[in-house]
Amino acid sequence: MKSTEESESPARYFWWGAISAISAVIRRNISMARSYYRLYPNLYVILVGPSGMRKSIPIALTQKLVERVDCTRVFSGRASIQAIVKALGRAHTSENKRIITDSVGFLVNPELDDMLLEDKHMVVTLLNLYDTYTKDKWQNLLKVSGVDNLKNVYLTIFSGSNETNLALALPKSATSGGLVARTCIVLEEKKRRLNALVRPPKIIPDVNSLSKRLFEISNLSGVFTFDNLAGEYFEKWYNNFMTLESLDKTGTLDRLPDTALKVAICISLSYKDDLVLLKEDIEEAIFQCQDTIVGMKKVFLGSGEHSLANPTAQVLRILIGRKDHKISRSKLLRVLTGIADAIDLDRIIDTLAQSGVVEVVKVGMSEVEYLMRESIAKEFDRLQ
Repeated sequence: MKSTEESESPARYFWWGAISAISAVIRRNISMARSYYRLYPNLYVILVGPSGMRKSIPIALTQKLVERVDCTRVFSGRASIQAIVKALGRAHTSENKRIITDSVGFLVNPELDDMLLEDKHMVVTLLNLYDTYTKDKWQNLLKVSGVDNLKNVYLTIFSGSNETNLALALPKSATSGGLVARTCIVLEEKKRRLNALVRPPKIIPDVNSLSKRLFEISNLSGVFTFDNLAGEYFEKWYNNFMTLESLDKTGTLDRLPDTALKVAICISLSYKDDLVLLKEDIEEAIFQCQDTIVGMKKVFLGSGEHSLANPTAQVLRILIGRKDHKISRSKLLRVLTGIADAIDLDRIIDTLAQSGVVEVVKVGMSEVEYLMRESIAKEFDRLQ
C-alpha cells in the first residue's frame, strides 16, 4: 500500500490485490476448521469502476507477484471455462521446473468478460470450483472432451470490469444462483488522486521485495484458530448480523461471515505466521467485506422495487433525536431491524450524504458513524 500511494488507482484496488495475491499462493496448505466443513481462503474478487479508473495497474502488479512465487497455475488470457477445467486436471510444470499436480489456479485479467469466453456452463462450474472444501476430488464428464479428474481444487479470481460489462458478463443465473454471493465486488467511481507522472513517484512497487513475504506464506501450512478476544468478537458480530432482516436476493449477506474469515486469514498471514486470528484481523476483514456490499447492490440489484421513504424518515428521526446527532452503523442497523437491511441503509446514507444532510465518519478499523450536519440539525429543530 505504501509503494502504490502515488498511483491514481483507488487504494482499495491495491488492498484487494494484495489480499488476492496472498489468497492465491496459500492454496490448500492453510485452512480453518468450521466443525461441519473446512474453510479454505480462496477468493473471487472483481474490481469495478468506469473506464480510466486504472484497474489494470493493481491487477498487473498482483499477477506479477503471484507469478514470481510460481506455486500455482496463472490463467491470464482468454479461455473457456472448459479449457480451464481441463488445464486444472493436468500436471503442470512451472517456469522454475516445479511440478504442480493439485488442481490449483489463479484467474487474473483486467477485463472479466474478456477472460472468460461465453459458456452456458460457466456459472455452475465457477460455483463448483469455489466451494473448495467439497472438492478433494471432482470429475468433469463431457461427451465431447471426455473426463477431467481434478484433485484438491483451489481456484482464485482477481479481475476487473465496469458496471455495464459485469452485468452482461455474468448472466441472471449468477445473481440468484450464488456466484455473486461468492464474489467480492470492489466498486470505486473516482480516482484516488491525479498524477500526470511528469516526475517519478518517490516509491514504486518492487516486485522482488514485495514477493518475499508471499514466498514465506506459500511455504506455510496448518489450521487457523481464533484467539479468545477474536472468537468472542466474531460470535457477537455474527449473531447480530445474521438476525438482521434482509431483502438481498443474491445471498451475499448470508455468505459474508465466511468471506470475512477468508479475508481475515489473508490479513493475518500478511504479517505473522502463528495461524491465530486476532480481533483486529476480523474487524478489518468485516469492514472491507461490508464495503463490497455497496458494489454488489449497485451492479446487480439496481434501485430496488421497494420504497425507502419510510426507512429514510426513520433514519432522520433517529439522528435528530440523539443529542450529538450521530450514530454508528452497527447500532443503526440494529435499530432498523425489520425496517431496513444493510443494502437499504447504504442507499439511504448515500442519498443523504450526497444531499449534504449526513456526513460519514470512519471510526477505528471496522466501524463508521453517521453524523447529521449541525446546520441541518438546527433547521430540523427550528421546524419542529
